[in-house]
Amino acid sequence: MEIKNEMKKPYTENDKLNFIVKQNHILGYEIKETENSLQAWGKTENEILTEKKEIQIREIKEQLNEIDLKSIRPARAGETERLAELENQAVELRNQLAELKKTIE
Repeated sequence: MEIKNEMKKPYTENDKLNFIVKQNHILGYEIKETENSLQAWGKTENEILTEKKEIQIREIKEQLNEIDLKSIRPARAGETERLAELENQAVELRNQLAELKKTIE
């Protein structure tokens, strides 16, 4: 987290309320009051990017679980073509997952 905006003292109650509305209610920043200022704290670009990648990782894992479930019936029925198709999808997702994990570490 980093300071996105700051309002130094002295400020009026109206200034404080306007700062909070804009920085917190509109922009979503966390407000912290110190002895000398009112601060708006938000995530860094790197933190935002990492969060997005973590969401993508969760989504890929969910897709892999779905593929595993879809593979059960074709495996029981001996449908090798369908199994191969599902395995190709899984391999592609695993490659995407590996690339995403590399960028976070």
